[in-house]
Amino acid sequence: MLICHGPKGRKWFNRPNGILDHWFPSDELHPDSYAIEILYGNSDRSSRRLIPADAWFDRRSAQRYELFEQTIKISNQEILTILVFKDSEMLEEHS
Repeated sequence: MLICHGPKGRKWFNRPNGILDHWFPSDELHPDSYAIEILYGNSDRSSRRLIPADAWFDRRSAQRYELFEQTIKISNQEILTILVFKDSEMLEEHS
């Protein structure tokens, strides 16, 4: 999943085929996400890191999963984050 954020929250996102509609990213960056450090910090990019899925999704079931997050600053006001779903259970209907 690819997500674009600015200081006022999520601007857009692209959910690839295979990711169920109920995995809808939160409007605001979670304080525990590494992406917030890139948007408001001095670094231009983060390395790929494991993070709890509930830092990105408001779904109750998100707390059971982890995903990989990697962010790059594309301007002073925008970042792009790639989320890679680690657990195949996140891609199943019952999630």
